Amino acid sequence: MHSRIFRDPEKNKLIDSDPEENIIALGTYYSKRDRQYKDMDKFSSLILDIKKDEAKLDTKSIEYYYHKEAIKYFTNRLRSILSDIKIVALLALAKTQKE
Repeated sequence: MHSRIFRDPEKNKLIDSDPEENIIALGTYYSKRDRQYKDMDKFSSLILDIKKDEAKLDTKSIEYYYHKEAIKYFTNRLRSILSDIKIVALLALAKTQKE
């Protein structure tokens, strides 16, 4: 079984009809823009938490705690998905740049 994990579950609809492929979406990321963290959905908040530079975080801060929790969350999600898959292709998208 080949598996791919896409950022956008809507893209899966185009490929789901192909029985040879198995596409798994972890969720949909909605960028923060000008919103406060409290107004964001859980998945998008976890993405932002995991993107923080651990080397710059105070290990006693709440940001560090949430960063580590986000790592645990995605590690556990991926471990459960990938544990029985033999061939895997993962894609990491580059950080967007402001114009």
